[in-house]
Amino acid sequence: MRTLAQACASSSTVESWLAAEPHSADALALRAATETARAFNVAIAAGRGVPIDRNRIDSAVMACLQASDSYPDDPTPGSP
Repeated sequence: MRTLAQACASSSTVESWLAAEPHSADALALRAATETARAFNVAIAAGRGVPIDRNRIDSAVMACLQASDSYPDDPTPGSP
């Protein structure tokens, strides 16, 4: 998932998939991973100690929460 998200981070692939299948749990999970990768890429490019846009972080968090909600029966430890 991380490798795919990193590949999608510089494109609109995941957004296209979500436009076609807005309720796809797999697309939502990939968007969460992609938004997280994008946030890390911005932070790395900015350099150590440089704050990044709070909206970028919030976007990644919200994508992760939405993806998590799309898999209510996920057996991953720590899931509700």
